[in-house]
Amino acid sequence: MAKKVKKKNKKTKDKGPEPITTQALINERKKMLCPRLGDIYNRTANVELILEDVCEAIIERSLKKDSQEINLTGMKLNKIPLQLTNHQSIANITHLNLSKNLLFNSESIFTSLTSLI
Repeated sequence: MAKKVKKKNKKTKDKGPEPITTQALINERKKMLCPRLGDIYNRTANVELILEDVCEAIIERSLKKDSQEINLTGMKLNKIPLQLTNHQSIANITHLNLSKNLLFNSESIFTSLTSLI
């Protein structure tokens, strides 16, 4: 008599889509003996581009609604978006939240913010 073997159910986690690489990148990585080097840079670059688009959409939406505040927290901005400095109806903004971004002490940021006043 053969014993029945119970199979364990293994749960698989969805790790997301595979990073897209070209054959030239794969060959360069093989030369350096680092097969996955560089994929993290591609992912972070894509995130920054998406956040820039989101930031532009937030600014445009708040300007269309004639809102008095814009909240751009955690958008990983390293510069002030051009919509904030070039738009005529930006004078209506009384509260601008730029916390948790990558804005550091630089002359360009201070001149952009003083032009809003």
